[in-house]
Amino acid sequence: MIENRICRNIEFDHLLFFAGMRFGSRKSWWGHGRPRPQSHEGLDLCFFVDRSGRYFRLDETVCVPAAFDSQVVAMIPDFLGTTVIAAHEVDNPTGRCLVLYAHITPEKGLHTGQRLEAGRCFARISGENKKRWLPPHLHLSMAAEENLPPLQRLDWPMVNRLDRNLFMNPEQILDSDFQVMEFIVRTDLYEAFVPVSSGGGHSGGPGAGKTGLCHETP
Repeated sequence: MIENRICRNIEFDHLLFFAGMRFGSRKSWWGHGRPRPQSHEGLDLCFFVDRSGRYFRLDETVCVPAAFDSQVVAMIPDFLGTTVIAAHEVDNPTGRCLVLYAHITPEKGLHTGQRLEAGRCFARISGENKKRWLPPHLHLSMAAEENLPPLQRLDWPMVNRLDRNLFMNPEQILDSDFQVMEFIVRTDLYEAFVPVSSGGGHSGGPGAGKTGLCHETP
């Protein structure tokens, strides 16, 4: 479970999702809202509300903590940054569970074989995306190690072709309540949500919850 963290300048309240950000959805949450070619095998985290009802989006100042005590087993490129794959032991016959943290920038020196303590920040959300319609965000995927191809061959084109029944719903590791919003096509998400590093957001609706993501002032 992702551990709670207190933001320095913002009092986090709850996460916000468009339907297309959630596990199993065929919807998209950007641009013209065209359907995904396959259902979403993970969960996208990007938006939240503070206790004053202001809307924010994550940016490259947000650190990414390990969800479990785990070990880095692979790092592969993705179209928005890097994906770090971490394995943790679980008490069931399927063996280790893999968590894929995608669209991030690993901390300098992070390497395969490194141990991660639950709650320890090991990366930041990648700011590499130059496409105005898709803001920086964290993508999480989860699966039993035995359900995925050998890590030496694993890449995102291969992940995207896998049967979605092989994956787990990452919502189970979020210690957070959330609100689901309706996506309006062609919404400028950069304008609709203020970057967390700015410290000020647009007014929003009510909700309650906690998260493991935290903005840290550089």
